[in-house]
Amino acid sequence: MLMSKSDVLFMDLHQKHELSLFTEELYRYMSFATLINEYSSKYLSSIHLSRELDKNSLLN
Repeated sequence: MLMSKSDVLFMDLHQKHELSLFTEELYRYMSFATLINEYSSKYLSSIHLSRELDKNSLLN
């Protein structure tokens, strides 16, 4: 559930701290997932490219 700005304004310090910890964890997870996705897609595309080059060299 998304929070509105007014909800955040009326949070106590403990709730704000919990929200901050949650957003940090979410950011870390998203950053890690993004890095893994980028690396794996680049790795897979390089494998695909090398296989295509091998096929072309065999045909010529």
